[in-house]
Amino acid sequence: MGDALEALLGYLYIDIGEPEVFSFIERHLYQKINTISKHSVKSYKTLVQEHFQKETKITPVYQDTSLETDEKGNTLQYKSELIVDGEIKAEGL
Repeated sequence: MGDALEALLGYLYIDIGEPEVFSFIERHLYQKINTISKHSVKSYKTLVQEHFQKETKITPVYQDTSLETDEKGNTLQYKSELIVDGEIKAEGL
């Protein structure tokens, strides 16, 4: 979301100029900053880890089971398992 907002503001800056961008920010964003900043921002991985630690008192282990790369060695896709107390709880790409 942050990248999308940055791209939008950059586009507006180039297309209509600095004064209009500041006006847009004041009208649509500035008044909401305090509300937005109070929201907790956690990744899905953090939420899952907190859930399992609360329920089982065990920290989950993430194990990569496959890795697909291109000819330059860049990661294209990997598969991981979420393991809690030796049991696979989830798999994901």
